[in-house]
Amino acid sequence: MAKAPERGDLSDALVGAIYESLLRDDTWSGALELLRRNLSSSMSCLRVIQKGSNPREYLFAAGPKVNQEAIAEWERDNIRGSNVDMKLGEVMVFNWADTRSADATTGILDRYDIIRAEIGTQAATCVMVTEDAEYVLACMRDGEASPYRPDELALLRDAGSHFNRALRIRYEIESARVVKEFQAQALDRLAISAILVEQGGRTTLLNRTAEELLSGQGGLQLTGGKLCAADRLDDRTFQEAVKAVLASTREGISRAVSIKRGEGERDIGVVVTARKFRSLVTSRPENCAIVFARTAEALSDADISLFQELFSFTKAEARLAIALASGMRLEDVERELKIRHNTARAHLRSMFSKAEVGRQSELVHLLMNSVVPLGRFRESADPLD
Repeated sequence: MAKAPERGDLSDALVGAIYESLLRDDTWSGALELLRRNLSSSMSCLRVIQKGSNPREYLFAAGPKVNQEAIAEWERDNIRGSNVDMKLGEVMVFNWADTRSADATTGILDRYDIIRAEIGTQAATCVMVTEDAEYVLACMRDGEASPYRPDELALLRDAGSHFNRALRIRYEIESARVVKEFQAQALDRLAISAILVEQGGRTTLLNRTAEELLSGQGGLQLTGGKLCAADRLDDRTFQEAVKAVLASTREGISRAVSIKRGEGERDIGVVVTARKFRSLVTSRPENCAIVFARTAEALSDADISLFQELFSFTKAEARLAIALASGMRLEDVERELKIRHNTARAHLRSMFSKAEVGRQSELVHLLMNSVVPLGRFRESADPLD
């Protein structure tokens, strides 16, 4: 009998598909389908078995008998977790008939006609174990097919090692994505625009508020891919600030610039600060500039109910609070809200008491620095409606 090879013969297409899964939304489907074909199997799957006090199982599968409705039902009802003790990297072969039991999940498979003739033998390998989950890669053959050969089991093991690396990379990517999204959302809720400017002038908008700022009369614009101030004189000052920050050898150095907006609009304050950035071209750290901008008017979409909950304001008081926090003068607020001066003053006295301040300036400072914007949840709102 020929000696089984020490390693499986993985195709370049399969290895490529495993890592390309990191860039695809249909998680693992292409890689699992190629693995299924390479091992002449009726089905292949990646089981993600969540451990802890709330055990669950999630399943990614490929094959002609795969039924997404059945998978969804399996994920919803299968709360047992793993019933097989496997060591990391170990390859095991099971006879499906020996592992079946009269539980709900077996009923699910029977109901969707998945296992009647499609699964006879399973070959599985544990590809990764973390504190939270266990990942098992498996292939199945029907009962009439020949058993998995040693070289095929070696191929499954080697495919598992690539899945292990890809899973670790995916974890790092997803963790970075979650952090990035939460940071961007926090800036959006605070009505702060964030824009990255690299050494070569390449500009990246870091959040939705920055996109809105550049699409309107925000005082900043992209011209030929370069971030500029709309006003010519302001742009000269702005470009000098960006140039100084990019040329600085000290991280954290900042420059502040006031930039004009459209006619009748308040100027916006812009801060340009130095940060270290790993170049996407060279992978070397280099200086970049982060441009932060904030308009007082952007605070006007804060949720009225949050001001009411935080300070026990009435709805009318909360509307007045939002208007003042947006930078409006009291007489302008009175016209906007269509209230009399005495009514506005009465609201203010009540708000002073509830917020424990003695002057309007103290109240505005407290409102502008409150946590209310962080709880903002609506896409857009006009609190004066």
